Amino acid sequence: MFLRETALVGLPLAHGAHHIVQIQQLVKGDYAAETGTRAAMCTHMFTIVDPLAGALAKQFSEKL
Repeated sequence: MFLRETALVGLPLAHGAHHIVQIQQLVKGDYAAETGTRAAMCTHMFTIVDPLAGALAKQFSEKL
């Protein structure tokens, strides 16, 4: 209702892709690359959480 379907599907998929890359880097022992991927994932969490929190706040505004 308050969040586009592309965002609702695309944001978690991108985050899942980060996890796949991270696991592959750890398996290879490429810890330097994994550190960069982990930092990108932390930043990306805000990209996911901000729209979700905003949509929930709009949907349940009468309860706030």
